[in-house]
Formats: sequence, C-alpha cells, structure tokens
Amino acid sequence: MIKLYTIDSWPRYDWFQTKGTRSKFTCENPETGQRYYFKESLNKKETKTSQARSYPTEFWSEIIASKVGQLLGFHMLDYNVAYSLGSIGCICEDMLTAKQTLLEGFPFLTAVERDFLPDSDNTSKKLYDFQLIERALKAHGLERFLPNLVDVVVFDAIIGNSDRHQENWGFIFQRDELNRQFNSQQVRKLESAAVMPIPSPNWRNQLMGNLKDDSMGFKKLINRIRSVMLGSIQVSIAANDHVATSLANPPPTFFTPIFDSGSSLGRELPNDKIEQMLRDSMQFDSYIRRGKSEIHWSNRKISHGALIAELVSLYGDTIRNRVSSVQELYKPDQIASLLASTDEFIPHGKEFDHYRLTNARQEFMLRIISTRMDSLFKDFSRIRI
Repeated sequence: MIKLYTIDSWPRYDWFQTKGTRSKFTCENPETGQRYYFKESLNKKETKTSQARSYPTEFWSEIIASKVGQLLGFHMLDYNVAYSLGSIGCICEDMLTAKQTLLEGFPFLTAVERDFLPDSDNTSKKLYDFQLIERALKAHGLERFLPNLVDVVVFDAIIGNSDRHQENWGFIFQRDELNRQFNSQQVRKLESAAVMPIPSPNWRNQLMGNLKDDSMGFKKLINRIRSVMLGSIQVSIAANDHVATSLANPPPTFFTPIFDSGSSLGRELPNDKIEQMLRDSMQFDSYIRRGKSEIHWSNRKISHGALIAELVSLYGDTIRNRVSSVQELYKPDQIASLLASTDEFIPHGKEFDHYRLTNARQEFMLRIISTRMDSLFKDFSRIRI
C-alpha cells in the first residue's frame, strides 16, 4: 500500500512556494511530468525565542494518517515515502491540474473577520472557531461544503490531529471558470482595491502590537505586515459591491482532499516516553484526554469528541453517515499490517535508524487509533441524532 520514490535525479522547482514550517520542495517525475511535493520531518533549531524541536519520524505520521484515512473511506491526499539525497520524508502528488488553482481557508476567514491574524497575533487564534468558518463559507456562497469540513473534524478525532489550521483545508477552483467571473472592468476594480486597501480601524495596533518587545524577530514582523495587509485587501474587495457579488458566487470544483495531517499519532513524543506510556495506562489515557482540536467552538479550544458532540445538532446526518461508514470499514488488522510494513522502506545503517518506527511506536500509534475509534463509537452511540 505504501510506495517508495527515489527522487535524487528529479528536477526541482524552487521558485514554486509551498507553505508550512517543514523543509520541503516541489519536484517533477521526469518520466511522467507529474509534479510532486516532498516534505521532511520537523527539525527546528533553537532560537532566542523558541526551543529546538526535532520529530524525525513525523513524516511517518503523515503517511500513516493518509493510508488510514483511505482505509476508512475518507477523501485523502495520498502520501508515500521518498528518498532525497540522503534524507527521507513523505511525498504526494500535486492535488491540482494545470488548469486549477487552490484557495485555502485563510482569505475567506479574513474577509469576514478583520481581527483574525493568526500569523502575527496569538491572541486572535481563539477566533478560529467553527462558527467563523461557517459564517465565512456562507458569506461566500460555499456553505454546501460545510459537510466536507465536518468529515475532516471526524477524521482528526480518529488520529488526534492537533493542527487543522486555516491553511490545512480549502477549495480547488477551475482557473478558466474564475477568469470568466471577472470581466476587464471588474479586474481593474480588484487591482484598485489591492493597491489602495482600506485598513481595519485598529490596523496600527495590529501592526505594532509587539514591536516594542525586543524578542520579536524580523520574521514575525514580516508575518504581521503580511497578515494585516492581506486582511485589509480582503476588506477593501468586500467593500466594493460589484466585485463582492462575483466573489460571493465563485465556482469551486472541489473541496480539497484531506492533507497535512502529520501533527498526530504521537509524532512529538520521543521513543522513551512512548515506551513509558505503553507501560502506564494512566499516562496514556491522560495523553489522549489532553488532545484538542485546532478548530475551536465558540472561541474555546475543546477536545475532538466535544467538538463533534456540538456539531451533531447542526450536521447530524453527515456525522451519522460518516461514523457508520467508518464502523463498517474499520479493520484493526489492516492498520497493524500497514504499520508493520514501514520497516522495509528504511535502509539499513545507523545513520537511518532515527527514521525507523520502533515496535513500541508502531504499537503506540495503533493504540491511539483504536482508543480514539472506540471513543468515537461510544460517544456516537450515546448521542441521539
């Protein structure tokens, strides 16, 4: 089920930007012309404001989450193993065709909530709740895709994903369709709005918020400027009724497949901590209970199960159908075999041992999935839909 790619000789396209915090690049299979995205595990060095963090097997969490999602019937972006010049990471095909473009959730949210600036202001992260997403999608005529997002919430509950932020879901548009939405007059109005944005009333505070703090790095300052200006541009566009009419009725072809799910399955835990948790059920249960969804509810960060319980009154049919399907497709032996197969993709040699899933880590990942699955089924059986 897992595929192996050796991409040492594949052309790289460094001018294509990919978002996120991991080392990554875009490349192309020279035989097929298919574009791929390669991503390594997090390996962050210590700075004046943050500690070093290294999760060498994190790429496995991305791959296993992708494969488990497929086994359970979710619409997943397929991740596999790749070797690149001595490094090992995960790789996926470009989810877009040459005639498509991706718009992630962030600009839709910022267009309806000017104070949502998560890149530059940690306090605004609590604004990232399901209510904001629902309001934004309805404002843009995209409410028919809310059940797709509920599906993502259910999947995150199964793997314990803690990082479903506003750039980890979105919409795939046909470029030709978008072009037809805007005639030359509308395009000029868009350009005018982008050149002369209308700032939000508190833009100076948003921009200068922590500037007096010497610990604020240059990168954070740039992120703050980018977030404030993008938010202002979105507000400017929305203020133009003629253009807003077109923006409110875009022609998305798809909700994106589920992608970027690697912040899950205990990826942040060192091997010794995992072995300790396997011996101590109280520690393991505590770890499961501490898991929270990045998508908040009414500005509160709550557990995945609690979020699903809140959503039942609004999206009961979607949740019932998805959980019932998962119950039918769930085969623990399949997932155990998947985890056991990972060892064959890591070369022999001490220099590669840190990429390997130990037997204990495999057992731990399987226990996370089975425990969370049991919790989902039990909660579902208690909730009347």
